[in-house]
Amino acid sequence: MIVNPYGMSLIDWADQVTDTYPQMGRLMDNGWQLWGEQLIMVAQKDVPNPHQFDTWREWAELLNEVM
Repeated sequence: MIVNPYGMSLIDWADQVTDTYPQMGRLMDNGWQLWGEQLIMVAQKDVPNPHQFDTWREWAELLNEVM
């Protein structure tokens, strides 16, 4: 399960995801789409492609629903 990003900053949310998937590296900048590509491989689930979204929050909200 992925934490709901509501009220969180990108880095705070990504840190929570990293706690769930420790094999993920920490997100250190705004490169959320490249970081999201790693999550696709690590989660081994049908994760939405982060490159299809304009903002990290849109992607994270859908990701939360899917996972």
